[in-house]
Amino acid sequence: MWEEKTGMIEDGPTPIMRHEHSQIKQLLDAIHQKVEGQNLETDQDELALLNVLSSHNRKEEHALYPAIDNVTNDDERMTIFSNMKSIPEDRYNACCSGH
Repeated sequence: MWEEKTGMIEDGPTPIMRHEHSQIKQLLDAIHQKVEGQNLETDQDELALLNVLSSHNRKEEHALYPAIDNVTNDDERMTIFSNMKSIPEDRYNACCSGH
């Protein structure tokens, strides 16, 4: 909805956020694979994950979410939240790559 309303598709904040989501997933996968293989040397990956998450969450909470609020109305925000609630649990309640 943000991209549709602002026209910021290629150069806006959402491509950056999607890229960071990909980084987060890759780090979670790496940690999961190490733990699954009983390799507990995950400190470097965990630190990288914490750094990405910290920066990512700050950008979402202090920049992206307020910007979305500025371009949407109450009904549109309700639709967004309703759509989020209808996401099947197995899509977000799985570790890493569906493990």
